[in-house]
Amino acid sequence: MKSHDMQKTKHKKSQSGFSTLEIVIAVALLSIVIGSVILVIFSNQLILIDSEIAEVALVKAKILLQKQEKLAKKDFNLINATNSILDEMYSSSVDVVQLPDFFTKLVTVRTSWIGTGNRSQHVTLSGLLGNVEQVAGGDTCSSSLAGDWNHPVVREYSLANLVGDSSGTYPITDVDAYENKLYITVNNTSSNKETFFVFDITNQFSPVLISKLDNDVVNNTGLVSVAVARTANGIYGFVASASSFVKGQLQIIDISANTVLKTYKIPLSIVNGSSSQGTGNSVVYKNGYVFLGLKKTISGPEFNIIDVRDRSNPFWVGGHSVGNAINSMLIKKSFVYLATPNDNELIILNIENLQNPVVTRTFDAPDTVGNGKSLYAMGDTLYLGRTVTSQNPEFLVLTNPDPNLATPTLIASKEIGGSVNGLIVRSNLAFILTNSQFHTLSLEDLSSINQFTTPVALRYRGGAPVPSFDCEGNHFFIGSNDASNKGYISIITAS
Repeated sequence: MKSHDMQKTKHKKSQSGFSTLEIVIAVALLSIVIGSVILVIFSNQLILIDSEIAEVALVKAKILLQKQEKLAKKDFNLINATNSILDEMYSSSVDVVQLPDFFTKLVTVRTSWIGTGNRSQHVTLSGLLGNVEQVAGGDTCSSSLAGDWNHPVVREYSLANLVGDSSGTYPITDVDAYENKLYITVNNTSSNKETFFVFDITNQFSPVLISKLDNDVVNNTGLVSVAVARTANGIYGFVASASSFVKGQLQIIDISANTVLKTYKIPLSIVNGSSSQGTGNSVVYKNGYVFLGLKKTISGPEFNIIDVRDRSNPFWVGGHSVGNAINSMLIKKSFVYLATPNDNELIILNIENLQNPVVTRTFDAPDTVGNGKSLYAMGDTLYLGRTVTSQNPEFLVLTNPDPNLATPTLIASKEIGGSVNGLIVRSNLAFILTNSQFHTLSLEDLSSINQFTTPVALRYRGGAPVPSFDCEGNHFFIGSNDASNKGYISIITAS
């Protein structure tokens, strides 16, 4: 009996033991299941959070790309590489590549953030932006800087040697770089006859002569300024001639035929035949019209608008007399900005009615010296270069409001130590051409404009013609003249 009871007790204990083990296993399995469920739920939450963060980043990238599109419409030169912090979570960058056509930029925007698990993440969007305003005869200089401009690379060439006439002088008056070609105008002297040259600059440091031309075989007047443009019928050079009464101040050169297609004289500008009056001085082309600036006339307009849509039959449309030479011109939408030796160094004309240009605004620098010499604009900022006769700033930074609404005001200035014959602004650097040097200024802090690097020395003969320059892509092309009036081409880029 006792034995039977002991067996029953053992059996109960055994059952009890198995039940406890089963419970332990069940609890363990339940813990695993619950843990897995929690992990899945938590992972799903992280995925959801990452997805939401990525969606916000994509929206920010879209907004950033749309901003670039708006800037391109305002001013193509405002499209440059940038980096910025958007907020506590996101940062952004804009990468810009100018395409070989010079009028299109590939813009890539990136929004970055630190995701879960301390992982760096980003979204990118890309788009092509075009320079609609400048595509025909516009600026081919890249506003985006490339390379090390602290250490520029400089190469110099004698124009006489480049054209195969080492005994000639060829005093350079202007240069225009356009679509892998360099166009050069020179004065006519006893040691040279050709006054217009075209070089292939596909290899920017190895210019190759394509053609040369004498613009006036009878009067030997020479040329002083050039604007090259592509039209529906080909590429043409619109050049300001040193002639006035004798022949005409504007000549149209057919580049492909290498011939002067037309010489045109301004009908209303009265001159006395002197080389110092009423001659061509500056020229700009836009949308089928040439804007020609003359030296001071006896009477009649120094600023002239000429319809050249029919290159063989140009005609005068309108003009304006400023009582002085037009040293430089800048066309922005329906306004033309003129740099002159007047008390008002800057004159802004409304040319919405081409037949009747009207003065809208003027600017007179605070000091009483200096002539308006060169101009450049980027977005809401206008840059004015001057000639001066004493210790006063030659480089001025102005606001650039809508001329219908406000007058430009002075923001900053810098004393350069010489006449600012030309200036080009790229991103945060200003490139300035004086009589004897090529300067690079930092515009990072307008309250303290400083030299970015040591100026590059140029050939200089101490008189006219003063140096001239242009930019294409990441290269500058400078024409200057030495003491014997011999022309040289300097090519400068970043290292």
